[in-house]
Amino acid sequence: VSFFILRDPSDLVFATENELSLIPFPVNEIFGNELPTFDIVIFQNFNFQPYGIFGFHLRSIRDYVLNDGGAFLMIGGNKSFDSGNYGSTPISEILPVELDYNNARTLGDTIKGEEVRPKLTEAGKNHPIMKIIPDREENEKQWNSMPPLEGFNMVEGLSPDAVPLLVSPEGEPIFAVSKAGAGKAATFLSDSSWRWNFVYGSEGEVSPLYEKFWNRLFLWLVNDPDLHD
Repeated sequence: VSFFILRDPSDLVFATENELSLIPFPVNEIFGNELPTFDIVIFQNFNFQPYGIFGFHLRSIRDYVLNDGGAFLMIGGNKSFDSGNYGSTPISEILPVELDYNNARTLGDTIKGEEVRPKLTEAGKNHPIMKIIPDREENEKQWNSMPPLEGFNMVEGLSPDAVPLLVSPEGEPIFAVSKAGAGKAATFLSDSSWRWNFVYGSEGEVSPLYEKFWNRLFLWLVNDPDLHD
């Protein structure tokens, strides 16, 4: 289930609700009774504040991961992590990265805009998520030759239990995962992984390597036995 929000609560609407095809974001339904039915919750460049999402909704997601064994993934952008003011929310308690609790950083302090070519960490070289090619040496070569990302979200650092799998040349986290209570969490601190789609991908098709990376991440998050080391 994917939600693409096309209407904010602050938008001026000159019609009654029953005449609109764009329904308000169903916050209470998603973060209430329906939450346990999801295998993974993904926030992709999502700012929760304009949509009637409050602390108790975010606590539900935290508890869904910590207590119910759910999975949570946050993907970067100018509305994610510190750019989305998540540092003082319950979401920060399950992320593999540390955020600014005081939300004191400006957008210029939270996004690094220049291109970056991530590199595998030692843990990343051995982690099943990152094995998009079976042969270890070829796999490392492929990751080293991936197109650069168009910047990334900067954070305070890694959480104590986090495992960084991709970092910048300076060692800043780009992709990290962690076990969070009974569940799992992952952070991809950029919104430009789409660039990897053009590696061995023909026009109109998804690159097998790009698709394989995301598939393996989702398999890991849900503890699928088909994800082999």
